[in-house]
Amino acid sequence: MPWTVTIPEQVAYVEATISGKLSVEDLFGSFDASLSAAQSSGRKLLLADLSNFGGGPSILDLMELAEKRHMDPERRFSRIAMVMPPIESAAKLVLFSETAFANQGMKSNSFAERSLAVAWLDSEWKALKIAAGE
Repeated sequence: MPWTVTIPEQVAYVEATISGKLSVEDLFGSFDASLSAAQSSGRKLLLADLSNFGGGPSILDLMELAEKRHMDPERRFSRIAMVMPPIESAAKLVLFSETAFANQGMKSNSFAERSLAVAWLDSEWKALKIAAGE
């Protein structure tokens, strides 16, 4: 399987790691698994490590992912941070998905470095805690 989803301890996000080329089934499967992990853990942040992503899905597949997988506001991520792959064609898909998620009202951003992606998610987690009065 070219993807894994984990719920790391001591952080506020779910992490999906994608390696190699993805089929459409793997694209949707990895995202659904990420949503399920987020729901079971009470987390609303996703770190998508795409640093080894080799492409695969089409732009239409990414549009469908953004549109259909986020209809239910209770299952939405409040932020999606994506670590960019070095392969130009795969990076273009990641940048397109960032736009597709934004068009569906989700905050998403892509980063060249994992540490910057994590910092961006941490800033949202702190803001959510403040808003909740914690």
